[in-house]
Amino acid sequence: MDHADYMKLANLCVTFKTCVHVGNTPACTEKIIASVIRDIFIESKDPNPSVNGNGIRLLRTAGIKVITDLCKKEADVSNRAFFHFILLQNPFLATRLPHGGKNPLQLILNRHLRTPKVAIPIHTLLPIGGVS
Repeated sequence: MDHADYMKLANLCVTFKTCVHVGNTPACTEKIIASVIRDIFIESKDPNPSVNGNGIRLLRTAGIKVITDLCKKEADVSNRAFFHFILLQNPFLATRLPHGGKNPLQLILNRHLRTPKVAIPIHTLLPIGGVS
């Protein structure tokens, strides 16, 4: 067997994807279709609106078997900062603040986030435990 024969036996496992748009990196869907890989396992679908499942549709149309949402819960947690940014267009922030007491960071956040124009409970800006 040569390398090409071994590649026909290969599966591709990805955390999330597959992209069809060109951003900071080229789209991977066309390269996957051009390869001999015929089975792809995707942990979680990419929530990016510019992706919107188009890559998965193209792969399936090309005859590639695509299985999605394997370990979805774990993948969503490990990618929560990226998913949060893509879905809400603001950075994901996480911090540990003690209950009670005078934490300097808490005082700064309170001062800047609780102005008359912006009265947002801080805990809604700091999602912990999953994508929101």
